[in-house]
Amino acid sequence: DALELPDGAGGSSSDPTDTLRAADQAMEWLFEHGAESFSDVNVHCNGGKLYLHRNILMARSDYFRAMFQAGDGLGFREGQEGGADVHLLEAPLDVVRILFGFLYHGRVDEAPLEGNEGMANSAELLCLSDELGVPRLFEFAQLWVANQQDLEECADTLALASRHRAEMLERATLALMAANSDAPEVEQ
Repeated sequence: DALELPDGAGGSSSDPTDTLRAADQAMEWLFEHGAESFSDVNVHCNGGKLYLHRNILMARSDYFRAMFQAGDGLGFREGQEGGADVHLLEAPLDVVRILFGFLYHGRVDEAPLEGNEGMANSAELLCLSDELGVPRLFEFAQLWVANQQDLEECADTLALASRHRAEMLERATLALMAANSDAPEVEQ
């Protein structure tokens, strides 16, 4: 017979939401304190560096699984022993933090997607999530860009959607244009 703790003993709860919350908090702590927590991946970007964990990235992303997979010697240089450096030098730190934060704890920090740099950061998030193979974040970014765009941006947004095969964004942009077909911005 296995020894069982009485309910509430040992600091844990039988409530599954408590267990999920604790796991979520642990992942958030690892993301925020990577430099202090045995990180083995350095992500260099425009404005800074993140200290991350290869195992978490491999578990959450096919792209990083392929990058770090050891084995036949045909993989990426980053898959070799020791720490790895990933260079996303064009991507702004705020956008890189959104992407990797999502991989760690499944939430999106929307603050960098608002304000003066919001549309540019949103477009960058769409590109980065597509390039690094994070489909749920790619879908989020499409919806965010679609909901933030103005009529003046429709042509650029359609070009972005075409480059990344962002079908949701393309449909939303075309619907916006159709709903405003008599507007001077659309006629151009």
